[in-house]
Amino acid sequence: MHATIAATLVAVVSVAAFAATQMGNIVSPPVTGITTLVKPALARPDLAGSSALTPTDKRSIENLVRAELRALIALDAERAFSKLTPSTQSFFGEPVRFLQAIADKVPPILQTRYFAFLGAERSASRIVQQVLITDSLGQEWVAEFEVERQKSGDWRVEDCVVEVAPGQQA
Repeated sequence: MHATIAATLVAVVSVAAFAATQMGNIVSPPVTGITTLVKPALARPDLAGSSALTPTDKRSIENLVRAELRALIALDAERAFSKLTPSTQSFFGEPVRFLQAIADKVPPILQTRYFAFLGAERSASRIVQQVLITDSLGQEWVAEFEVERQKSGDWRVEDCVVEVAPGQQA
């Protein structure tokens, strides 16, 4: 257990050390309030050193997630919706409903001021890109974007979970 805690701390410290060179430098819309999520995130050190994805895949996934975050921050429902898998688009039905669900369920994403990629991991059933998000209040969050390669070869967002970053209180 102590090794897991130490590894998690090393991963978080490593992210902080390199965040200045990898930040998205995005200014968010004004904050009128924030709904907090109570489940603490567990930064998984295995994400940082994952060799299961090719460098091209990692770059493509980061580009997808970066585009999705920028669309959400800009409150561009159409652009954000276009980055979703067909099944997720079908679930929400229309871009405005998707953006409203994000605002209701994971508001820190809409208030992102900076972000840094933590790593991507391929497991038997899914691929997840972790992103450290700092909102306009300085609160840190870990967003896990589950992505899926389409038959056309491009990547799309299937799901996203946002949790309080380790060591932070919501």
